[in-house]
Amino acid sequence: MVKKLTNNFSLVLVSLLLASFFFIAPSAALACSCGEKASVEESLKDSSLVFVGRVLDQRETAFKPNHTEVRFTVFKKYKGFEEMPKSAEYVVVYSPREESTCGYKFNNGFEYLVFATGSPAFLKVDLCSRTDVLESAQLDQHRIIRLLEE
Repeated sequence: MVKKLTNNFSLVLVSLLLASFFFIAPSAALACSCGEKASVEESLKDSSLVFVGRVLDQRETAFKPNHTEVRFTVFKKYKGFEEMPKSAEYVVVYSPREESTCGYKFNNGFEYLVFATGSPAFLKVDLCSRTDVLESAQLDQHRIIRLLEE
């Protein structure tokens, strides 16, 4: 009788462990994983738009669910502005809302060196890009200037 109860308990325990794996595994699969960031050269080549700008504001938008819309005032244009509307007063980029889906968290009022991909209608920035607070991206900015002069 004790052996039968022990076997039943073991079976229940194994079943619970397996069931919990199926509930936990999908969330673990959604975690952001970028690997090593691309070099400045590769990032410049692969980006649609590269600029230095200050975050004006951020908001959730129905246009792109699960993304945050971030508006920038642009101070320095490095790449991709020939395709942007000439009358544009600011640049809008989108980033996934959650860090688990590689969302980049911008701070209003801060200046950034931005590497965005996509089209002017949907420019995307995520944690895997070289986008960084300008204060921390000075070397990248100098490297871009040298690359564009070559």
